[in-house]
Amino acid sequence: MTNQNEVPLTLKTYQQLKQRIMTLQFRPGEIVMVQSLSKELGISRTPVREALVRLQQEGFVEEAEGKKFRVLELSIKSVLELHELRELLEGHAIKQVAANRTEGQIAELRDLIRRMEQALKSGEPDKFFEADLDFHTKIIRFCGNRALEELTMQLTEKIQRVRFLTLYVHRRLEETIDEHGKILERIIRKDARGAKKALNTHLRNVKKGVETLYKEKTLNLLNSPYLPTPTRSTRPRRN
Repeated sequence: MTNQNEVPLTLKTYQQLKQRIMTLQFRPGEIVMVQSLSKELGISRTPVREALVRLQQEGFVEEAEGKKFRVLELSIKSVLELHELRELLEGHAIKQVAANRTEGQIAELRDLIRRMEQALKSGEPDKFFEADLDFHTKIIRFCGNRALEELTMQLTEKIQRVRFLTLYVHRRLEETIDEHGKILERIIRKDARGAKKALNTHLRNVKKGVETLYKEKTLNLLNSPYLPTPTRSTRPRRN
């Protein structure tokens, strides 16, 4: 039985490891070992193993030979399936938001675009993608459909890992800011049809950029050591 004092530590370890997976600090296909992580984090093996088992249950890692774990690879098929779902769910939500938006909601979305601009200027991709996620999450929340919001949240963490792939698409972050601005313009005008069109254009451009990465042999389908090294701000911080 797990000691009650270890539960918070297991949760903390789980959150740390999941964050690394989502931000590509652990690359798709990479082997992670309980003993090595235990030594690195300065904790016993039990919370590390329990955290990895939970991540396995959630579809982020799988068991590998020798009692190791492997970060699940991002196949192009899974990426395209996620984008198909995003177009359906967010496309429905944004029409409702554009038709019924409030000044407060506009202010919140505008502030998130500013945060993305600031993060880009300061070279902090983790903060950029956090604001990007918040922008899309708020659109879902503002539509007022709780079931839709809960369904979207189940996909959010896997979608966030795909977002970080766009770090390696030339000028994709700048284009993302511009596309978010166009989405907001249509919302401000209460142009539901135009807002959905702007959103779909944005999501398809993201998909197109990621597809390009998979086609570039220099990245070896992103599932190898040839994946470009994440910027310093996305690496684990050590005390």
